[in-house]
Amino acid sequence: MSNMMKNNATSGLPPEGYLAKGDGIYQLTTDKEGNTSERWVCGPFEVVALTFNANSETWGRYIEFVDQHKVKQCWDIPSFTSKNKIIRGLRHRGLDMVADKAGRSAIYELVNAWKPAQPIKLSPAQLNVPGGTCISVHVGDGKFIGLDGVEFYDGTVANVGNPQGASAHSAIEAAEALEAWKKSIAAPCVGNPLLILGISTALAGPLLELLGLEGIGLHVWGRSASDKATILQVAASVWGEPKLVSSWYATANDFGWLVTATGSAFLALDELDAISSQEAEKAIETLAASAGKLRAISAGSTRYEARWRIPILSTGEVSLEEKMSKVGATSKADAEMHLIDIVADNQKYGAFDELHEAPNAGVFSQNLKSACTMDFGSAGPEFEYQLDGRGDDLRTFVKDWITKLEADMAVQYTLSNDSQVSHAVKQFALIAAAGELATDWEVTDWPDGTARDAAVEALGDWLKNRNAVVKAEVEGAV
Repeated sequence: MSNMMKNNATSGLPPEGYLAKGDGIYQLTTDKEGNTSERWVCGPFEVVALTFNANSETWGRYIEFVDQHKVKQCWDIPSFTSKNKIIRGLRHRGLDMVADKAGRSAIYELVNAWKPAQPIKLSPAQLNVPGGTCISVHVGDGKFIGLDGVEFYDGTVANVGNPQGASAHSAIEAAEALEAWKKSIAAPCVGNPLLILGISTALAGPLLELLGLEGIGLHVWGRSASDKATILQVAASVWGEPKLVSSWYATANDFGWLVTATGSAFLALDELDAISSQEAEKAIETLAASAGKLRAISAGSTRYEARWRIPILSTGEVSLEEKMSKVGATSKADAEMHLIDIVADNQKYGAFDELHEAPNAGVFSQNLKSACTMDFGSAGPEFEYQLDGRGDDLRTFVKDWITKLEADMAVQYTLSNDSQVSHAVKQFALIAAAGELATDWEVTDWPDGTARDAAVEALGDWLKNRNAVVKAEVEGAV
């Protein structure tokens, strides 16, 4: 077959009538005498997977190619996209192509006729749209898990349909990556409750969907920017690299898109103090609503509604209580129900208690940050893989475990029936459950009870600080 590849409409190669070569894709035409001629129409690209939303609507095709500057380009093209928009979009992304009308028509027909061999992928741009069920989890770096185990990662489908072949190599690489993460990041967290709490929060997303719960949130605040940033980056390393951390410096509408893009995995937000109280109020309303309208998704019908269940870890130099003190009492109370204040300066070494032979907290913090740039994105997917398929048995076990821990917390701290306290207890119990499951499934290699103890301690600290705030408010009102 030389440098020519066989045409097959379901093999992942171009459909009948087209031919892929090293320099691009050719259109094949046959004259009356049966002679076949080839015409180059565009540079190399591939339709990697079909896409659709949670209601099996808004179908499209996900294409990939390398542009003329050797930069990888990806585009999820909805099926209702017109020929002119497809051509403009491909040219905008740097695909080299012919300029005449017939050639552009050939490219349009090629895109629509191409039937990829890869399993179908849930479209990131349309994740959880519409319907109200969050059936897929974004696990970092472009990878999504869901829909009976269908996985999509960086243009390839791994560990689906071919467990003996190429996926075996992927599994080995994934195992090696997880071991590196456990050694460089998870291990130094032992003895540091706030770091344990951060990782456990990052792992809680898949449990929200399993248990049918709404999102949860913690806001870690304090004077030391370095310590808080370390906690946030360590938590983000569960699903991806440090750039997974986003800034509060955005509008409420932007947060709707950000949450939709991350699916039900994890949202890491830095610099709460960088936005106004009013902007924070709107953003928290968006995050807490678990739903929002998505613009620019139209197929001649009404707008879709995106829904999410997501754990949030936020940081800032001011507490949420202080940030929201300038808005109404109701809005302040609502915000504090969705983001629980965690003080980051009260541990032995700022935000840390155990430095693991590092000479000081600064070096310990920098070591962790450096590790987050090299070892990331393996723990979350492994946790999700372990959870997948356990269904009702796991759901019952986790519910019972959380209920037991809530009862234990209520006894330990002599809790009242205050709604805000009850909500906080449920959040900390869920976070503890995620961390303990990660221990059971050898995702972290932490000693048994590590995540539980960190969550119980965090609840105690929160209750102590909350009581102090309430007391100050009462005294100020007298």
